Amino acid sequence: QAASQALNYVGKTVLIEGDTAFPNTSGGLDASVDLGSSASAVEVTISDQAGNALRTLQLGSQKAGQVDFSWDGKTDSGAAAPEGPYKITARAVSEGNGVAVPVLVWAPVTSVNVSSDGTDPTLNVAGLGAQPLSAVRQVG
Repeated sequence: QAASQALNYVGKTVLIEGDTAFPNTSGGLDASVDLGSSASAVEVTISDQAGNALRTLQLGSQKAGQVDFSWDGKTDSGAAAPEGPYKITARAVSEGNGVAVPVLVWAPVTSVNVSSDGTDPTLNVAGLGAQPLSAVRQVG
């Protein structure tokens, strides 16, 4: 049954933990950060594949949980960013200490691996490789 469920994901986008994001049809992207606790400030950095920062988003004070954000595809200077995919990192500050926090990205499922030994199938997710079905947070 898990294999049949996994096959239904092919061609869809999934929200999954990862650092590689693909632009949407408008050239920007939608993603989330996953905060284990409240933070006095959350900062998201979007970089090109070479690691050059394109844009830094300040999300302000946030409560624990999933915090959604959108990027318009523009650099800090207002120019259109080069084509993706993009690398995304996030940092949360709590009680003066900054820590990296997980990023959730929307990425397309390209195929499914189903093993003959009965183990759970894995999804091949663009930019993120093989991911367990249990890692999917939402389906787009």
